[in-house]
Amino acid sequence: MKKPVIGVTTSFEDRAHLENQTVNPHYIEGVRKAGGEDRVLDFLTPAEKLPEVVSGLDGLLLIGGGDVDPSFYGAQREPECGEPCLEKDNFEIAIFHEALRQGKPVLGICRGIQVINVAMGGTLVQDVPKEYGVLHQQTKGLVYWHDVRVDRNTRLGALIGRDVLMTNSYHHQCIRDLAPGLVPVAWSREGFIEAVEGEGVIATQWHPERTVATDAVSLRFFEDLVRMAAK
Repeated sequence: MKKPVIGVTTSFEDRAHLENQTVNPHYIEGVRKAGGEDRVLDFLTPAEKLPEVVSGLDGLLLIGGGDVDPSFYGAQREPECGEPCLEKDNFEIAIFHEALRQGKPVLGICRGIQVINVAMGGTLVQDVPKEYGVLHQQTKGLVYWHDVRVDRNTRLGALIGRDVLMTNSYHHQCIRDLAPGLVPVAWSREGFIEAVEGEGVIATQWHPERTVATDAVSLRFFEDLVRMAAK
């Protein structure tokens, strides 16, 4: 039987050479362990080709990465906000909308949840430490682990199967105003949104791909995406 094809977005290391794109292998591992076939997406793909690209996919994975340009949600860039990459922002927002238009399921992780929220009309906190007084990032080589409160009466809650989940953080931005069409389903102890869902969409602020090899709950996010993509 044909494996569902999951489009995976990319990151980059050098703004002078955006054609040299990379994907953390943990994302690929998650897709493959869940029974899907990965297809890496080039964010320099022309917009007019996106309908054709998405028609060749069964699902979409929006991965972690740098900050979304605040201009996409009508805000001025604050000093703590990272330097944007408009090519990547435009591509990911556009391919997300095209995936929804074609009825393809989407999983967003870290930057992915932020892209989804912005694409659907929401806004972001540009720096969690400034807003909430706590750093949700790896420091001195140590991962920041913390628990999130989960709404069990949701699709994500059913996947997780518990009210509280220990998660890993590598981010300094988060959702401020939630977009129409999204429902919050998990929260940090500080009170900001850690996961959302919507029609055909699940997204987390934490990184399940980092523990997909050893944690059954982390793998379930990828299994859910592949299962939805197979329908």
